Amino acid sequence: MLRDVVIDYYLPKEGTRCNCAEAMINAANTYYNLNLPEDALSAACCYGGGCGHDELCGGVSGALIVLGMLYANGARAADSPKVNIVRQEFFDRFDEVYPSARCGFLRPTFSVPERRCESILNVCADILEEVISKHEVVRKDA
Repeated sequence: MLRDVVIDYYLPKEGTRCNCAEAMINAANTYYNLNLPEDALSAACCYGGGCGHDELCGGVSGALIVLGMLYANGARAADSPKVNIVRQEFFDRFDEVYPSARCGFLRPTFSVPERRCESILNVCADILEEVISKHEVVRKDA
């Protein structure tokens, strides 16, 4: 399951751990064999912790970046109706579980110090995997 790979990046047994957004993108890269360039993986570093400002959850941000990479097929959002569909489906499912996607709400309410935001990332990973499994990937090289 994708969630297991996400947690391996987020709570590694040894080595450097990733923030929530980095864990989601790195795990999806590994799990789906996306072969993303290092620059794409590094791009997520500023999205952790609600962009470092307790705003949009990094797990959500990371999942949305993955959806964009899989479904935009090089197009802009306005030219990619599939991106809008999968993004909305992700948020619809997330909203069934949590009343907010703000890190500033989620982290103090649902995280625990020794496991950080593991439970939130598990939900994000499960929803991402579910959405991807329902929609044919349109990425050129996937």
